Amino acid sequence: MKRVLGVVALLSLLSCGTLNRFRFWEREEVKVVIPEESFKKGMELYQKGKYREAIKYFKEVLYTKGYGPLAESASVFIGWAYLRMGDYENAIAELESFLSSYRYSSDSLRALAHLGLARAYNEKHTNLELDISEIDQALYHARILLNMGMFTDEAERIAEEVNYKKATKLLKAAEVYSKLRIYKSVRVYLETFLKEFPDDPRADSVRKELERMKR
Repeated sequence: MKRVLGVVALLSLLSCGTLNRFRFWEREEVKVVIPEESFKKGMELYQKGKYREAIKYFKEVLYTKGYGPLAESASVFIGWAYLRMGDYENAIAELESFLSSYRYSSDSLRALAHLGLARAYNEKHTNLELDISEIDQALYHARILLNMGMFTDEAERIAEEVNYKKATKLLKAAEVYSKLRIYKSVRVYLETFLKEFPDDPRADSVRKELERMKR
């Protein structure tokens, strides 16, 4: 009798649509991520300049793969995608995370990460009126590339740009003190310029200026 009542109760639920509201026999469509395909799609978008969309696919690789060459490559290209968009803070965060998380990755990927960091730290400092203390990080990563013997032309170019910016910062400071007629400080900045950047193309002019100030 109890079994009969149980069946009747179930039929009653079915007839009133209660179970239809739950639809437990149907499964929601779930996207199956195949890391290799996501990485391939990410690279296609990256090469087309669609960096934000590329990041989404590269992150799918990280979520499903986690470790291994494919995940390492995806991690680096996430950083480079941010770099290409001019989002230097996120580029730096992603590339530094790669270097700390994947310590045994290939030299080629690590070099690519160092290059991205050198460029990011250099390119984010275009206004020399602002604090450029971080810019030495660009030199740090450029020197690592030179020691590795990889991307050497690019590393040398970045190092030259950074040194030129740092030298210019000193000359701008000297100019400010000159306008204020605080000549002792002018001398300090010009002498520091010559000491740190003797091969700068402006060095001869600075030497002449210091000679003039001694008279």
